[in-house]
Amino acid sequence: MGGPKRKAPGGQDGAAPPAGAAKRARTEELTGVRFKAQLRDPQGAGPALEAFVSAAKKLPREDVYDVVEGYLKISVECAEIFQLLSGEKRPESEMLLIFQVFEAILLRTASDLSHFHVVGTNIVKKLMNNHMKLICESLYASGYRMARACLNLMAAMVTQGPEAARDVCSHFDLNKKTLYTLVTKRDSKGVHDVRLAYIQFALSFLIAGDDSTIAQVLELKEFIPCIFSSGMKEDRLSTINMLLSTLKTKVVHNKNITKTQKVRFFTGQVLNHIASLYSWKGIVDVSLESVETSAEDAGKTMVRELVHNFLMDLCCSLKHGINFYDASLGTSGRMNSLNEVDPGDWQKFVKTGLKFRYQDHAFLKALHAAVQLLYLPESSAHSRLTQLSVVHTMLTQHSLFLPTLLTAGEEETPGSPIREALVDLMSVAVRLCPSVCESSHFAVLLGAYGASLSVLDQKILLLLRAYEQNNHSLVSFRLLPWGPAAVEHQKTCQSLGKSLWQQPSVGDILRLLDPDRMMKTVLHFPQNRRLLPPEDTQEPIFKDRSMMDLSDLYDPCFLLHLFSELTRPEFVVDCRKFVDSNALGLTVTALSSYDAPMRAAAYSVLAAYYSQLEGARFREQPQVLYLLDVVRNGIRTKNMRLTFTLTLFIAKAALQILKPEEHMYLKVNKFLLSHEYLNMNKVPGFYQFFYSSDFEQKTEREWMFGLLRQGMRDKHCYELCARRGVLHVILSFFSSPLCDDVAQNWILEILQNAARDAKSAYEILRDYSLLTWILHILEGKFLETQLLSSLISLLHTLWVTTLGDRGAEAGEQPPRKPGSQEPPKLLALHLVDEFLYVLLVLTKHLRPALASTQLTSFFGALDSVLRYRATVLQAFRDMNRFTVNETVLSTRDALVLLHQWSLVERDVRLQEDLRAAAERCQVRELLKMLKDKNKPVGTARAKGPRGRKRRPGEAEEAVDPGLPASTLEACGGLLRSILTHWGPAFPDPEPESEGPGPGDAVTALVAGWVLRSAAASPLGRAETAGLLGWLRSRILPRPAVVADLLQDSAVASGVFRLYSRFCGAEGLAGPEQGAAGLFNAVMLQLGAAHGPPESRYRPMLEAVHLSSLNAEDAATRATAAFLVSLYIKDVWLGAQRPDTLLTHVRMVLDASEDVEGGDEEAVVRLCKDIAAAIPDT
Repeated sequence: MGGPKRKAPGGQDGAAPPAGAAKRARTEELTGVRFKAQLRDPQGAGPALEAFVSAAKKLPREDVYDVVEGYLKISVECAEIFQLLSGEKRPESEMLLIFQVFEAILLRTASDLSHFHVVGTNIVKKLMNNHMKLICESLYASGYRMARACLNLMAAMVTQGPEAARDVCSHFDLNKKTLYTLVTKRDSKGVHDVRLAYIQFALSFLIAGDDSTIAQVLELKEFIPCIFSSGMKEDRLSTINMLLSTLKTKVVHNKNITKTQKVRFFTGQVLNHIASLYSWKGIVDVSLESVETSAEDAGKTMVRELVHNFLMDLCCSLKHGINFYDASLGTSGRMNSLNEVDPGDWQKFVKTGLKFRYQDHAFLKALHAAVQLLYLPESSAHSRLTQLSVVHTMLTQHSLFLPTLLTAGEEETPGSPIREALVDLMSVAVRLCPSVCESSHFAVLLGAYGASLSVLDQKILLLLRAYEQNNHSLVSFRLLPWGPAAVEHQKTCQSLGKSLWQQPSVGDILRLLDPDRMMKTVLHFPQNRRLLPPEDTQEPIFKDRSMMDLSDLYDPCFLLHLFSELTRPEFVVDCRKFVDSNALGLTVTALSSYDAPMRAAAYSVLAAYYSQLEGARFREQPQVLYLLDVVRNGIRTKNMRLTFTLTLFIAKAALQILKPEEHMYLKVNKFLLSHEYLNMNKVPGFYQFFYSSDFEQKTEREWMFGLLRQGMRDKHCYELCARRGVLHVILSFFSSPLCDDVAQNWILEILQNAARDAKSAYEILRDYSLLTWILHILEGKFLETQLLSSLISLLHTLWVTTLGDRGAEAGEQPPRKPGSQEPPKLLALHLVDEFLYVLLVLTKHLRPALASTQLTSFFGALDSVLRYRATVLQAFRDMNRFTVNETVLSTRDALVLLHQWSLVERDVRLQEDLRAAAERCQVRELLKMLKDKNKPVGTARAKGPRGRKRRPGEAEEAVDPGLPASTLEACGGLLRSILTHWGPAFPDPEPESEGPGPGDAVTALVAGWVLRSAAASPLGRAETAGLLGWLRSRILPRPAVVADLLQDSAVASGVFRLYSRFCGAEGLAGPEQGAAGLFNAVMLQLGAAHGPPESRYRPMLEAVHLSSLNAEDAATRATAAFLVSLYIKDVWLGAQRPDTLLTHVRMVLDASEDVEGGDEEAVVRLCKDIAAAIPDT
């Protein structure tokens, strides 16, 4: 039944040894009988289990007695081991050994002791039916060693066969996020760790399970994929080999696993993670024979071969792979191994990929990257590969080419990325192999072209230019339509033939232009767009994040070229349609471009159009002609750049000429007729229209406001307005009785547009005292929500633009130029204080009706101002400069901020606490706000900025039904950061007074809200550091405040929850270590007031805490911080003695006794110090 065995001393059937067996078990050979007897002895169970595990690791061997087989022969039910599980609760170390014993038995019954297979099956059933809860608790609630043992045991249970695998899969929850976290627990030295145990457990279902179990496991979203997404590049070579080999044989090559199941499992993310193994940097733990290079290089080569072969089978095999189209699939990470590509593999990849995955964006991107690399002239591989012209033909002659590229509609569609990838492939083929260009491609490309500034259309336009550079003229296509109209035109040509086909007229082409979209392009003209693509290495695709969606705008590069063709002398232009379609307006607006060739093209089109206009016959022809004369007479230099405001006036005037029914028709014509030339240094018609005495003066003023709002684009527009006193006029008009709410918002919009330029923003603040002007508006008793929103947006834009790149975290040095020794340039402190004061005054106007954007902008601006002010003050201290009035926020400011936030968040408890604090501290402004809040709406008679009565319902405008949770969380975080700049300024209570003073009550209120809010939100490192510094410097020195805070159970539990979340193992040893040390210091001080009165352990732990801050090596700091955290958690939870800390110290010291020689680790040294100071450990 088994191999030859060596008899144990005294005979195999001898009686069990008497007392003292526990000691002799370490030296005497263990037999099945002796093991069974020792398990019945309460004192001998632990050593016996340990000896069994140690002996089982050496089996099976011919020359060693097989204790596993010996025990199973005399105890088929393994009753003694199960008795240990069923009895009283065992120590963790003994539970660990029990699990390891079961693992050793199950591994043998599944392999060489297969004749005991029934025994293994019964063990699995008993464990699942009676002890699965215990295994799960041990898996998730214990340390790494126990988690590893549980995973190994469950893997051994699965290996008993398909039935066992099916039972474990059904009894154990494999779809649990807590389980997936175990895969991240790895050992830095690459030894057997929890991660490897998890991988073996996951793969055991593929190895031992039947097809239904494998399919069930593959359907789990994260069970196996989490292995790939958790740092597979650092795994050992043997682990990579085991993982890929198992997946290849049990999944990829498994005929009973359908392609659909494979596609669902091998998602784009999984494939990307597998492809990342091309840059594998793990440990080589297998012997590599016959290698001429180093083991590290040989290991990398081996992993690359494993990955390449796996991906080739998976992605290119018609028999086993996943090579049919599915939108969730991707191979964008693959041929990273392209320098050594096999020509056959390449041909197979291209052919199969284009056949089955033509509309897979990831595949097309991968093919594009590969072609760029493989077909370079200096590449030695391109001559052996499939000719690029053949690849291009396969791409363009595919049955899906036209349906994919010629998507109906000009707007962006979900298929645009695929179309863009196709154009990229065509472009790289044209660049590397110009012979692929054919004139027949023009019709297709024009059909796909939308004439917009979208990335796709820009790439198509570049591709058309590449065809022209390769001697394929577009002359015959210059009057052809584009987009869907081009497709229909091409169909008509093919059906009618050349004899009946007629070339479209200029009017037909102009009718393709959408006037609204043209006007949108005029208003948002891309002034930085280049007419010709850059010849240097700059990105040829135009991008502008400050502008709206570029796909909604026409591309002026295409339209100016089109207009230059339409206005040629041999064609007859519908000159009125040219104006009505906003083609003239766009051409004129191009004169404001920063690109000289763009302006030159626009001047050329205007000259050609002028020639056409002279011979045209329509009613408004004289006015349009005179308009162009006035503009031409005002241009003094060649290729002169006009200010955008001026070009917009000309475009709007041209359209107004076509609308004689409107009041502005007469006014604009009258203005033009009164001028021989357009003065390029003035805002045309500003004073005539703004100060008109006409009955329709409001209409004229609104027309001018529209010009200023839409025409304020850059610093040149600002200078034009500032030079002629325009800004003085509109700032004064804001307070006029003639200025209604709409006009006020328009003025603020003009100022905000001007403030987007840094120089303009600075000059507005300096020359117009804009902050003082805003402060005057805020002094009104009531501001409408729309006006308030505009003011917030203006202030936010002013601050962000003025600050520029000077921003820095509080306490950090502001940025300076690289290599410069000059002090960093700082904003003037008085300017920062002005911003701060205005924002604090604005605080009392906050209300729930404000939109999310405005609330975030306000709190963001206030927080940024406070942080920058702290940075400036710190810089002044570093330069030994004297500063006064370092106090930032007053108590009134803090309470008003909290009151307004309580209204936004609808926090009733906070409102009641604020009322009590305001009455106690006599904060009059807050008391008045609370009183006004409770007044009935109908009796409100407050007045607006100019003394007008409030309209019915104005007091309480429509409240937002509920701000998004993300907005509340973001604004709450900003408010916490703001309040950390406040500190209590009240004097300490008199010695004879009882209880905390009013200052302490306010401090407890503010600190309590900050801590409760922080506990409910995720905090970053910077926010946590600021919060802890504020607690340590402003709150903890006041014992009465601390005592008041800790009486609030919500605050106490919130602080502990925040500490537990931040000071985990990663926080104590990673980049958060500094903040964790500060948190420990805060918690030690709070713990002294919160925990039980004790002084025995505290001095020692304070010394350990100092080690966590001052030790030279990171390991000592991390270990000391961890030990302090154990003490803090015990004390905070009310324990009389820090049992968790003391238990950990004993375990470390016990484990260190088995380690011989070598330097002591930091944890051992610290634990010895603690044990020496505290004798009972």
